[in-house]
Parts: sequence; C-alpha cells; structure tokens
Amino acid sequence: MNDPILIPTKPYFLNQLPDFESPNYADDLFLPNDNSLTHIDISKEMSQVITKDDIKNLNLKDLVWKSPSEIFKEKPFILYNNISVEDIKQGLLGNCYFLSALSSLAEFPKRIEKILINNCTSKNGCYSFNFYIQGKQKVVTIDDKIPVFHNNNWALAHSANNTIWVQLIEKAWAKVNSSYTMTIGGLPSEALSSLTEAPVITYIHRKYESSLQLLWEIIKDADDQNYIICTQSSDNDTTKKMGLIQSHAYSIISCYEIDGKKLLKLRNPWGNFEWTGDYSDKSKLWTDDLKQKVNFKDSNDGIFYILYDDYLKYFPVTFICKFFDGYHYKWKKVKQFSENTMVGCRFKITKPTKAIFGLHQKQKRFYNKTDYQPNHAKLFLVKYNKHDYYNNNDNYDQKNVNNKYEYIASHEGNREIIYLDLINTLDVGEYLLFGKIKWSYFDKECSIVFSTYSDNIDLDFNHLDKSLISDDYLLKIFESYINKKCHYKNFDPNNINGLSYVVSVTDTDTGFYFLSFKNENDFKPCELSLTVEMNNKVDLLSKNIIVKKTEDNKLKYKIVVAPSSSELILFEQLDNFWICNLKVQDFILDWDKIYTYDEDMKFILEHKDLLVKDKFILNHCYYSELKRENSLLKVLQNESEFDYMVHGEFKNLVNCLICQPYSIVFKIKSGKFKYIKLKLIEKDDIDFELVYSYKKIYVNSQASSMCDLNYSVNKDRK
Repeated sequence: MNDPILIPTKPYFLNQLPDFESPNYADDLFLPNDNSLTHIDISKEMSQVITKDDIKNLNLKDLVWKSPSEIFKEKPFILYNNISVEDIKQGLLGNCYFLSALSSLAEFPKRIEKILINNCTSKNGCYSFNFYIQGKQKVVTIDDKIPVFHNNNWALAHSANNTIWVQLIEKAWAKVNSSYTMTIGGLPSEALSSLTEAPVITYIHRKYESSLQLLWEIIKDADDQNYIICTQSSDNDTTKKMGLIQSHAYSIISCYEIDGKKLLKLRNPWGNFEWTGDYSDKSKLWTDDLKQKVNFKDSNDGIFYILYDDYLKYFPVTFICKFFDGYHYKWKKVKQFSENTMVGCRFKITKPTKAIFGLHQKQKRFYNKTDYQPNHAKLFLVKYNKHDYYNNNDNYDQKNVNNKYEYIASHEGNREIIYLDLINTLDVGEYLLFGKIKWSYFDKECSIVFSTYSDNIDLDFNHLDKSLISDDYLLKIFESYINKKCHYKNFDPNNINGLSYVVSVTDTDTGFYFLSFKNENDFKPCELSLTVEMNNKVDLLSKNIIVKKTEDNKLKYKIVVAPSSSELILFEQLDNFWICNLKVQDFILDWDKIYTYDEDMKFILEHKDLLVKDKFILNHCYYSELKRENSLLKVLQNESEFDYMVHGEFKNLVNCLICQPYSIVFKIKSGKFKYIKLKLIEKDDIDFELVYSYKKIYVNSQASSMCDLNYSVNKDRK
C-alpha cells in the first residue's frame, strides 16, 4: 500500500469537562447549524458510504434546533426513567447500527446510566457522556439543542415518551463523528465498543457451518450471562420479502430453547417492520403455552421471534459485547516506531484474575485519512518467570526449564480491535503484553492502545523495561508455544537417529508459521535441507540459515541441528492467514556430510583419560577442563544414578568468550556428560566465574527435589 498524504482536519470534540454552573450553556465546538447536521468530512473513510442522494432524501437542512423546554413547552420532561428497549425510536438517519447497540444496552438500565454523567435534567442545558474512542476513555460534552421539524416533532432518534436520553446520546455521537450525517452507516460492534468499555467479539456464521450447535451455545450462553448481543441482516432480496430490512442492525433481546425449538427474540430499532416468517406475530405456529413461556406480545413494536435456523439464513453475523458488571477497564497508549518491531507493556497480578485484553489501532470512523483500512495486527500475552527457572516445586516442567517467556495466549487479524478472550483465570505473577501493527501509512510511527477488562481493580499497565527482553524473546515464546500445544514427530519411524520435528503452516492464531527441529542424539549433528515456497505476504524472521534460490524460483533452506539441541525457524504472516501462502517440502537429512561426530565431542572422547575430575554436584558428578586450539572446554560428567538439570551463568569473563551453548541450561543424563566451550582471546591471563544451580531428577520417576545451593568456581589461569 502506498503512503497517502495525511489530510489536515479540524477536531470536532475535545475531552471536555462538564460545565453545570454557567448559565445557558452553549457548546461552541458543535454549533446548532447546518454544518453540524450535514457536514461530510472527506478526510475520513466513513464519508465514502454517504451519497448525495442520502443528503437530498434526508432533508436535514429543513430542520430547526430547539431545547427540550422549547419542544415540550409546558409539559414536564425528564432525562430518563425506567429505561427500556422500547424507548428507542429511529429517526431520519441511517444509524440503525448505533441504535440497535443502544437498544441492547437498554435491556440493563444501569449500563445506560454508566454512559450518562448527568443523572437528571440539566438546569443550564449541559450534558456529558462517557465514550471510548480508539480504546481511550473520553468525556463528550454537548448542549441541549436538538434538531426537530418545524412543528416540534422529533426528526431524529428519540424516546417514545417524555424522556430525552436517546436524543442527547445520539447528538453526542454526532459530535464525535463531526456531524449527524457522518454517523450514517456502521456496525453494531463499533458502536458497542464506543459506548462501553467491554470487549465486543464478532462471530461470522459461515465459520460455524460444521458446528452450528456450538454457535447456538455461544449465543445462548451470552444471553444467560446478560451480555449485550446484536446482529445484522443480509443484503439479499429474500431478506426484504420476509419483512426484514436489508443490511440492517437488530438487537437480540433473548434466546429460548423450549420443547425442542430454538427461538431468538429480536428488535428492529425502527420500532416497526418485523419478521413475517415462522413464529412472527401473526404466525399460526404459536401455542398458548409457548406464548406464555416467552412472554409473547402481538404488537407492531419492532420486536419479533425467529427460529434459529431462519436466523442463520437471514442474519450472517452475531456481535457479542461481554459486559460484566463490576469489571474494571484500564488502557495504555504506546508508540510503535517501526512496522518490524513489537511493542509492549507489563503488569503484575497479585491474586487470581479473570481478564480480556485488547489491542486498538486507528478506527476508520474517527481516523482522518481517506482509503484507510486497519492493518494486520498481532497480540501476545506472556508470563514472565524472571527468577524461577525451576518453579521450586514438584510440578517441575522440564520442557520450559530454560524459558522465562511462557506463552499464554495470542490473536491476530485485520480488525480495528483484536482481543485475547481468556478462558482460564490468570495466576499470580508478572506478565508481558506484546503487540504489533504492520503499519503501512505515511510514516513508520503509529500508536497502539493496549486495554484490559478484568475483575481485578489493581491490574494496571506499566512501562516495559527493555532489560526484561532478551534478543531471542520471540523464539523463546514460540518454544513455549510448541511445548504447550504441539507434538514432535520423528523423521524415522524407529527414531534411530533421534531427529524429530514440528511443522506448522496452518492458522495458529499467532500470525506466524514455524518449523522446529529437535536432535536428541548426544553426538551427531544433522544437516537438514528443505524447499520452501511462499508469497510476498510471508517473511522469514530467523537468522543463521543458509537460503538459496532454486532454478524454479523456490527457496532452498539449509540448517544444522547440533547434538542434543533444537532449531526453530519462524516465518511472519504479513496479512490475514488466508492471504498468506507457505509450502514446505523435500526434506533431506544428512548426518555425515559435515563430520561423523561433533569435533569438540570427538576431541573429548579421544582425551577423556587426561581429564582431571573436580567435584561438581555432590558425589559422582564432576567437572573437568580440556584446552583445544584456541578454546577451553568445560566438561561436566554425571556418573550418578540420577539425571540433573543444570542452570549456569558465566560472570566476569577476562580474555575469553562463551560460544557454546549460548544458554547454559541443560539436562545431564545419568552416565552422560555435557560440555561448555569458551573461546580464548588471549591464552594467558584467563579468568571467569561460573555460578550455577541444579535440580535432581529421579530416573523413571516423576518425583524430583530441588537443591537451592549455588556453587561458584573462580580460578586464575596464567
């Protein structure tokens, strides 16, 4: 995508504080004139859905602005009272998506009251509302001038009685969008995301063609949990013939499973025009018993009942807003300075917590740029085990022994907001939230808003200290992912050589493909060759891999998997999964091409009689040293009946560098040995300190014990 020029635009609302003191409050940011009614901001993507016919047919310029006292005259009016879904009546504007969201919220009056900062009519005409714009909480303030017909009849959205809360919320939404006209067209999901802090999950029905019962259970459970549910009708002609409005938003009020029938109760925000099929108001299928069970009422009020099968036929999508009473919303804005860089934040949890996390990017309704579409984004939640490599308990996880970045969840997609809707409760600990947008617009800097919606008021985001992040953090996250979710397969059915693999080129909801190869042979390295085909929507991230282009324009990869180690290859998806393409084939293994044995291991075996043993771990575990050319080999031998996990760290290195392995975390099996290789810069005056801890693992048993002792080796070499 080319970088378009940023179009300057005027801000139409600020984070204004309410002013309930000034007499006759007037909002100078949203004046009662034709501009506030019909202005079209051509710099915003949403302007593309508004046509000249829309403006001409609406006749909005013939309206006048009046305050409620002028409209009701001597009649009493109030802000709200006994809020109901039937309060909401749609006017001239095509903003059914917004009113259906409002109608769904009105099922639970307290949720509407959270939007309203005023709790009664204002004496000076000032009203303020809580909105959530691009993940950030904003206060939107307006005056009470409302557009009406010359005869004082309501022209736009309104309540069915003497309340004015619907008119005022619609005006606040118009102010946020720069005019009433700019609110035409949209989805209930974006309205719900702006009216509440709660996450909104979109369910595309065609994705559940093979599991329609699961989709029903999701919708039914959402109704049982008192979540907010909306839908939108399809745009085909059959929809219109059945009494439904094409591409029109509806709110779902209730779900029923009675006498083998699955019924949904829907409402058209117009307050009329209802479904005419089975179980419509005039349907002969109703029984007195069923009417009583679902509280049926025959009235032209926009409320109707529809069978689940018919719902799937005429409504292609369901939006579920997971609103929890008593949950807390927090957000943090961060800058991403490169499209190739992850950004993040951290937080601590001091008690078990239920939470949903979000990544918010620019929303096209509010973003001042033509031809804007949300970019591909990724979101990762990781637990950061900074001190406890061994977990210090009997539930020791050998797979994650050297990994402080424990994968918890991830999600990716091209939507304005992507969520991590966690099923499990988060345990006590420190967590990192990583995000990335493949930003493709005028510059390489973009803003990301992270959000959390949880039952823990103390959960809040903090700055992510770079010292917490190692260079290989992404590889470590995927190592944890593989250990939790994947199963290695052996190249050889008899597993003679000990090489196994995981190849994932499907949708993992991570935004990455990955190939992992594990060599369990203690001595032999393996050279692995494979052929890869991929389109320009996939990018290789891993380094230290030999890549050559073949005659047929494919890529030939070559990688060496060292003894008792693994190698992970990562490919990043640059767009939605179904646009990306990656094929892997033609695996070739060569165990002898480079050398029969690891040269250092071969050297150790040839000189093992020269090893001088020093006690390493209690009895029968020793370390020794061998010099080989310009390197020093630290040999760790295990002659005990137990296996040991060892975690070590070199400190204060003088005239030497550690070169193998990079991470000193490994398992020494009973009767085996490992080695650590140091490269010598100067052969004289070598100095280093090796600090390590270890854990005993009983062979053929799940039991284990932890030794908290740390040993330190510090010797001058001259």
